[in-house]
Amino acid sequence: MKKILTLLFLLLLISSSSFSQVFDGTWSCLWATYDNDVNGPGNSVVSVAVVSEDALVALVNRPARNIYHLVGYRGADSANGRLGQYIYGSAAQDTRQLWINGFDQVYMEDPNDVAATANGYLYVANNDEFGNILVFELKQDTVDTVPFRLQTGSKYLWSIDVDQDGKVYITKYDEVANQSSVLIYDNTTNEPAWTNTFGVTPTILQEIILPDPGEARGLAVSDDGNTVYVSNYQAKKVYKYDGNTTSGYTIDPAFNYTLNDTVFAQVLASDTLYPGPWGLGLMPDNNLLFLASDVDFLTGGGYEYGRVYILHPFSGEVLDTIDVAEWTYITCDSSYYRNSGELPTNASGYTSVYNVDFDENNNLYTQSYFGWTVDKWAYSGTLPSVTSLKRHSELAPDGFSLMQNYPNPFNPSTTIKFSIANESIVSLVVYSITGEKVIDLIQPVNYDKGTYELSFNASQLASGSYIYTLKAGDQSISKKLTLIK
Repeated sequence: MKKILTLLFLLLLISSSSFSQVFDGTWSCLWATYDNDVNGPGNSVVSVAVVSEDALVALVNRPARNIYHLVGYRGADSANGRLGQYIYGSAAQDTRQLWINGFDQVYMEDPNDVAATANGYLYVANNDEFGNILVFELKQDTVDTVPFRLQTGSKYLWSIDVDQDGKVYITKYDEVANQSSVLIYDNTTNEPAWTNTFGVTPTILQEIILPDPGEARGLAVSDDGNTVYVSNYQAKKVYKYDGNTTSGYTIDPAFNYTLNDTVFAQVLASDTLYPGPWGLGLMPDNNLLFLASDVDFLTGGGYEYGRVYILHPFSGEVLDTIDVAEWTYITCDSSYYRNSGELPTNASGYTSVYNVDFDENNNLYTQSYFGWTVDKWAYSGTLPSVTSLKRHSELAPDGFSLMQNYPNPFNPSTTIKFSIANESIVSLVVYSITGEKVIDLIQPVNYDKGTYELSFNASQLASGSYIYTLKAGDQSISKKLTLIK
C-alpha cells in the first residue's frame, strides 16, 4: 500500500521545465510545534503570521467551541518558544481574545487570517458585527493590544495583507451574491478611523471585484502595493491585478492559474477530493508566489492531500511543489498523523495547510488546522529569483525599443527598460557571450503595448559580458551588458 501511495504522489507532482533558474534543492520541515499543551497552540490553527525568524503568531479558530485567539512564539521550535499558557483542546470553551483600548472593547469573532509587519504589529480580519480590523503586537513575552482598529462595516472578511506603506488589504465575501472583492484602506497615520472608532466611516481607497463567483480565501500584495494576488476557492483560480491605490487596478490576462487537482483517497476513505486554493504569500526577496492548496475543512480522507505550490508571479506557471501530505506520510512512517507530543519533531500530521508566510531568511511557515501546529520549512539549495517588472502607464511607447541597461558595468543589479508599440508575446533572455541561454528574465507571455522597466539581480552569475535579447512578436533587439564583481 505504501508503494501505491508513493506512486500516486509522484504522479500528481507538478514540475516546470521552462523555468531557467531551476529549483535544484529540496524542501524539508525543520520543526512542527507539538500539538499538546507543552508548546502547541492548543487548538485549530487557521493562519500564521511571521515577524522574524522563529518569532510568530498562530491564529486559533475553532467556531464549535467559540475559541478565537493569537498564540505568540519567540525562539520557536517543536518544544519551545510559546508565550503564555492556554487551555488545551476540548477543555477550552469561549476563549475569545479581547482587543481593548480603555472602554473600547471588541472580542475576536471567527477570524480567518492575520498579517504581520516588521515592527511586530498583527492585523486580524475579524468577523464581529462591524467587520473590524483589529491590531495587536507581538511583544517579548506576550501578544498585546495596539490602540488601532478599523470598523469596515463589511462581512464576511476572510484574508488580509499589509504593504510596506502600512496600507491594509482585505477580502470580503458577500454570501447572498456569492461574490468576493478586495477592499483597500489607508494606513494608521492617514486614515483617522483607525483611532477615532466611533461614528467615523473609513475611506475605501480602492475595491477590486473578482470576476468569478466564490470565496476569496487568499491574498498577497507586493511591498509597493502595485500587484495584488487573490485566490478564489470555489472557482479554483488565482488572479493577478496590477495598478495602484490612486488610479485603481486591472486584471493581468498574462497570469493564468487554475488548480486542477483531484485525488482518490485510497486509505482513510474512498473519496475523491476536490481541493481549492487557500492562502497566498509573495516572497519579496525572490519574487516567488506561494499558494497553500487543500480541501475544505475535511477530516479523514482529507488528510491525504495538502500542498504548497510555488508559482511564477507573471504567468502563474507552477515552478515547484511541496507535498505536505507526502512529507507527513513518509516522516510519520506510513501514517497521515502524529499524536500529541510524539516524535518526530519535524512533521505535523492531519494535513490541513491553509496559509503560508516567510521570515527574513526565506524560510517558509505553514500551519495545520486539524494538527493544531505551526510548521517551519527550509530549502536545501539556492532559491531562484524572478525579476520584477514595472509598467510605466504614464509613458507612451516609442515604437519597439530596448534601452541600454543602467548602470553598465554593474554589480550586482542593473535596470533594463523597453517599449512595445502593440500587444505582443514578449520575452527577454540573457545569453552568454558564446550564445548559451543563461536566464529567462521574461518568459514568453502576452503584454499590452507600453513602456516597461525591470531590475535584474545577477548575483548568481560570474563576472563577464552577456547578451540580453528582447523579442516581441517577430521583432528582436539585442544589447550587451557587463557584470563586474
